Amino acid sequence: MLMRILLLLICNFFLAGNLYAQYGFDTLRIYFDIGSFQAGQESYSRLDSLAAALQQQPRGILIYGYADYLGTEVPNQELSEKRALIVRNYLQEKGVGSQWILSAMGMGQRAARLPGEKGNPFNRRVEIFIKRTLSQSIPEEQKKEKQPQQPQQPMFDLASVKAEETIVLEQIHFYESMHKIMPASAPALQELLRVMRDNPTLEIQIEGHICCVTGFPDAMDIETGNLDLSYQRAKMVRDYLVKNGIAPARLRYIGLGHSKPLVPVELTEQDRIKNRRVAIRILKK
Repeated sequence: MLMRILLLLICNFFLAGNLYAQYGFDTLRIYFDIGSFQAGQESYSRLDSLAAALQQQPRGILIYGYADYLGTEVPNQELSEKRALIVRNYLQEKGVGSQWILSAMGMGQRAARLPGEKGNPFNRRVEIFIKRTLSQSIPEEQKKEKQPQQPQQPMFDLASVKAEETIVLEQIHFYESMHKIMPASAPALQELLRVMRDNPTLEIQIEGHICCVTGFPDAMDIETGNLDLSYQRAKMVRDYLVKNGIAPARLRYIGLGHSKPLVPVELTEQDRIKNRRVAIRILKK
C-alpha cells in the first residue's frame, strides 16, 4: 500500500512537471484560477496523495503561495497568503501534523507578464517543498568525486577592470531557491580563487542578486527559512574563498535582492538566469 501511494505521488509530480530532482527537496506545484484561492479537484487529489505519503513517511514541508500581476499589490499579497493557508489547512485536515509544516506564507505577486489580459497562469500557484530523507538528498552521480575542468577562458582581465566596476560571474549557478552552488560552478569558483591568490592586494565586494520576486527586499531561501536568498548566495561565495585561504579582510559581501535586475521584465527562463546572479565589485586593485 505504501509503495502504491509513493508511486502515485511521484506520478503526480511528473505529470505536473514538478519533481525538483536536483538537491534536497522535491517540489509539488498546484494552480488556481484568476482571483481564486480554491484549488481544483485535480489539485486536491495531488494533495491527498501527498498527505497519505507524509503520514507514512513524515518529512518537513514548506508552503509558499503566489499571485500573478493582475490587480494590485496588496490584494495580491492577501490572495497569495490565502492560497498558502488553504493548502496548509487541507493537509492538516488530511492528517499531516502541524510540526511537519515548517512554513506556510504568501509571497505576493510575481512580476513576469504575458500579452493579453489573462495574467500569467504559472504564477497563480502554491509551491510545496518536501524535504528529502538523508539518503535521498544527494543524487548518486553527485556523490562521485569528479575532477573539475578549468574554464577554457580567463574569467576576466584584471588589468582592464577599473575600481568600483562590477563583473558578473556568469558561470556560477545555484539551485533554485537555495544558496547551494551547483557542482558545474566549481571551475568558475576555482578561477576566482586563482585571481585572488595571484593578486594579493585585490579587495572585492561580492554582490548577490535574485530573479522573479518583487515587493520584498529579498527572496525566500528554503535552506534558512528567511528572506535572505541573495545575501546567502553572496556569503556562500565569500565563505568558499575564506575556506581556501583568502583573508576575510579582503572580502565584503551583500545581498541586493531584485533591486538591480539586468532584465526588468522576465519573460523567459534565460531572463531569470540573467537576474539570478552573483557579481563582484572591485574595491581595490
